[in-house]
Amino acid sequence: MSYEQVLKEVMVFSKEAHKGQMYGDKDYYQYHILGVCNELIYGLTESNISMTPLYTITALLHDTLEDTNTTVADIKVLLDNIDYISMCNVLCALDCLTKRSGESRKENVNRIIKDGSRIAMLVKYYDSLFNYNCSKYDYDRKDMARQYKWNCDTLKHELKLWGVML
Repeated sequence: MSYEQVLKEVMVFSKEAHKGQMYGDKDYYQYHILGVCNELIYGLTESNISMTPLYTITALLHDTLEDTNTTVADIKVLLDNIDYISMCNVLCALDCLTKRSGESRKENVNRIIKDGSRIAMLVKYYDSLFNYNCSKYDYDRKDMARQYKWNCDTLKHELKLWGVML
């Protein structure tokens, strides 16, 4: 199966997994998930960073383990048509991205950095950038905007150490 076909399946899966969820007054999948994917694709293209479909697959699934009833086993079945190493890279990145119970957002970002998944760091950067851009002008979400800004700055600094210039 081609990566294009896998991406289509992942899009359908993610949309169904997030069915009924909202991002403010907007559909979660249409607004947030696709918004993060667009930020990622645009940002990596503008930065001349080579990107494999694994980045897009991870971005499409980045909130599924944390915010839905989806399990790792469900994702393994979904990704059964890609090579084993690629599946492991996506699963590792998704594990890094999934905030643990009782873990603060800062602790989550620090764990992502410590775990060293470049895919997870880039997806989290663009997830935080998307959330920051959505919250920075909302007075009621100023504290969240500061947290998203901290996430972006911290991840951008770490990625720069890896030679990734955003």
